[in-house]
Parts: sequence; C-alpha cells; structure tokens
Amino acid sequence: MSDLRLPAPARVGAAAGIGLGLAYVGVAIAALPAVQVDLGTYQAAVGRWLTGGSLYGPTSEGAFLYPPFAGLLLVPAVLLQAPVPAAINVAVHLVACVVLAVVLLVGCPSGPRGRVDGVLGFLLCTLALLASNPVVSGVYFGQVSLAVVTMVVLDSVVGPRWRGLLTGVAGAIKLWPLIMVPHYLLTRQWRAAANSAVGFGVATALGFVVAPTDSLRYWSGSVSVPTALAPFNKSLFALVHRWSLDPGLWIAGVVVIGAVALWRAGRHHRRGEGLAAVLVLGLATTLVSPLTWMHHLVWWPLAGLWLVLAGNRWQRLLGGLMIVSILSGSPLVPYTAEVAPGLDLLGDVFTVGSAVLVFTGLPGTARAEAVP
Repeated sequence: MSDLRLPAPARVGAAAGIGLGLAYVGVAIAALPAVQVDLGTYQAAVGRWLTGGSLYGPTSEGAFLYPPFAGLLLVPAVLLQAPVPAAINVAVHLVACVVLAVVLLVGCPSGPRGRVDGVLGFLLCTLALLASNPVVSGVYFGQVSLAVVTMVVLDSVVGPRWRGLLTGVAGAIKLWPLIMVPHYLLTRQWRAAANSAVGFGVATALGFVVAPTDSLRYWSGSVSVPTALAPFNKSLFALVHRWSLDPGLWIAGVVVIGAVALWRAGRHHRRGEGLAAVLVLGLATTLVSPLTWMHHLVWWPLAGLWLVLAGNRWQRLLGGLMIVSILSGSPLVPYTAEVAPGLDLLGDVFTVGSAVLVFTGLPGTARAEAVP
C-alpha cells in the first residue's frame, strides 16, 4: 500500500476541489431550509438528555437510535446556535468526500494504464461522491453516516500500528463498523483487532460515565430499531418482503452474505487490497442490516469508483453505470413514498447489485503487494 502523498498534479487537483467544495458549501448553506430532520432529532434527544431526561424517547419512530457515545459527540449540535450545526454538517460531508477521493486514489492501484491520479482523477472522484444521492440525502437530512464510513475507510490506509482504532471508535457511534473485528481476527491482524477493541471500549466506557442509565438501556437491547418496508429501505430484509418471499430467506441470506463477505475480504487482504476488503464488507453491511436508507449506500458509488479505477474495460463501464445510477435525481432513487408501480422493484438494483459484488469481489491488480 502506497503512502498518502500525492504528486504535484494531484495537489493542484486538491486545491481546485477545495475551491469547488467551498462554493458547494456556500450554495448548500444558502439553500438550507429547516429540512435537516435527522439533525433535529439528534438535537432534540441530546437536548432532552442535557436537561435530565433520556436520549431514548418512549417510541422508536423518529427517535435517537445510536449508542450514548454518539449522543456525547453531538452535544455541540445543541449548544451552537442555528444555522451553525447545519453548516458544520455540510462541511463535514464535503471534507469526507475529499478524504474518500484521496483514499481511493491512493488505495486503489489501477490496471494496465497506470494509476489514475492528478487533477482529473481527484476531481471526478470528489464530484461523483458529492453528486451521489447518499451524500446529498445525508446533507439534506443532517445525517452522520458519511462521517462514520470515512472513519472506517481511512482506517484501511493507516499504518498497522494504529489500524483498527478509528474503526473501534466508529463502532461506538454506529454498530455496523464492528464487522471489521471478525475480519481482523480471520486475517490475523491481531493488533488491528486489539486497537478496535480499545477504541470501542474506551468510547463506550465514556458513554457509561456520562449516561449510565441510557448506556445500560441501550446495550441491554431495550432500544428497538424500526424495520420499515418503504421503497427507501434498500436492505435484504425489505427486498424479501417487497418480493413476497419467505421471511426465513432473510435470516439465511444474512448468514450466507456475512460468511461470503468475510471470505472475500480475506482474499482481498491477502492480495494486499485492504481498501477493497473494506468496500466488500461495507456493501455487506447494507444488506444484512434490517434498515438501509439511501444515505447508507455510499458504499455503492465507492465500489463503482473502484471498478472505474482498477477494472478492465467492461468493469470500468459497469462502475460508471453504478455511479450514474445513484446520482441525485436518478429515477432509481425514490424521493417520496408514492413510487410508480414496478419502480420500487427496479430500485432494488442496489440491493441485488451489492449482493453480486459481495459474492464476486472487486477486481484486483498485479501491483498490490500480497500479504502472507
């Protein structure tokens, strides 16, 4: 795995990308009405907790569903005056897209034509992510999903001494990053597994210190997670119900997909493709979770960009189609609960396609350094 230093043309691209990003931030802030519903939910829950109440309301609908450590991190969103929290959310999404673009260019060795880098590569990766529905909807709703994804992806390119620490902390914010722990164990990345345990343990302990009652309630399983079957839900659970299949197929699918994803990720790791391993596991999390909203599907454009950067001719074409399919405004992306007949099933291409990529893995490259 190469280091994070980019050649001079890429630095120019980074500067241009930052300039475009600043314009994006300005336009987004100017256009932001009171639409960040999820951010409002976080603020209401944390505000209630700061005044002696509980993070977790009496019902699961529109409620705070994350571990207490996430609530602790969101305290500034309550203390700062509007529109500062909304502006910070927009800026976080911008920075996350820039970081993900850099990590992709560094962690994804290209095919026979050499590494795709410099101005064009950086700008295309950044803008493809910025224009994708997962990022746009994350800004619109005021979500934290992209920040958590970025922590896990960035963790894949740090040195082995610290690898796993960011993933562990991310797992204390949202649970899905913990899928990396069995991957670390199965691939004998003992330090990364230990770092994940330390990061998760310290963050969770902080949650118990500041919110002992809520921590006990959350970690004892008393906080229920809703399982919506709306067209917005792109999980395997929702697909099984939309297609009127046997509900038992979901349980079987979770087991099979989880096992195959860990196996595929292990193969990528042994070929020296640590980022590909993370992408495969990330796609798997969107399948096995009972609730996968569009802002969770940032793994789809990331995998599409990997295909464009590392694949052969046909794989690059497929990657481009994946990116286009999930752009904001795509007919495959539902925006209301009223979806034209058949379009909700067509929208399941994200679920089916993610499953296919988990089973087939991502294209590799001879440039990757094999790990014994």
